[in-house]
Amino acid sequence: MEFNILSVVTGLTARHTERVYNFFKRHDFDYIQFIPCIDNFGSEERTLAPELYGQFLRRLFDLWYNDWRRGRRISVRYFDNLLSMMAGYPPEQCSLSGVCGISLVVEADGGVYPCDFYTLDEWRLGSVYADSYEDMRVSPAAKVFVEASARGRENCAGCRWFRLCRGGCQRDREPLTGGDHAAYRFCEATKDFLNYTAPRLWEMCAYLLRMGGVECSY
Repeated sequence: MEFNILSVVTGLTARHTERVYNFFKRHDFDYIQFIPCIDNFGSEERTLAPELYGQFLRRLFDLWYNDWRRGRRISVRYFDNLLSMMAGYPPEQCSLSGVCGISLVVEADGGVYPCDFYTLDEWRLGSVYADSYEDMRVSPAAKVFVEASARGRENCAGCRWFRLCRGGCQRDREPLTGGDHAAYRFCEATKDFLNYTAPRLWEMCAYLLRMGGVECSY
């Protein structure tokens, strides 16, 4: 059975990027997804400061890119999506879409929610025991969820990296006040990361698409 490793990046793991990456590589876990820890737990080990997350991404990319140059191809979902977007394809990763979709997450009691990060009472769409999936997809709560995710990106206007970042996942733009989200908390970390990696991402994109006879569009 094929599977993907989902690894939460905390302050502790971000300080040991190479050790974490090499652990997965040593066990031949070649499909990996990293997501930043959401909550501030008040613990230095778990709290993920934006600057630390940026350092983690840069170091992780160095390791991943060097393996790629040596012929060891490991799938890191975020990096794969960046390459795909630079080639002109839509992102597969929902957090890079710029607006949320409705995933229909079902909890043990039958309650249905729009996203696994939003299994909260205020976002409950209905129940599998009482509502159809189609009705829940177009419910008022679903509409508010999607519309809210598209707002709060005013500061992104003119950013050279907006086409790749899309303003970040709305879970990283909490809290929601007055119908709008706060600024993306990893904005500067993402800018620093893309500035650092863009030449090599471009190199990889051009190489991969040249092999397929397609031109890069970014």
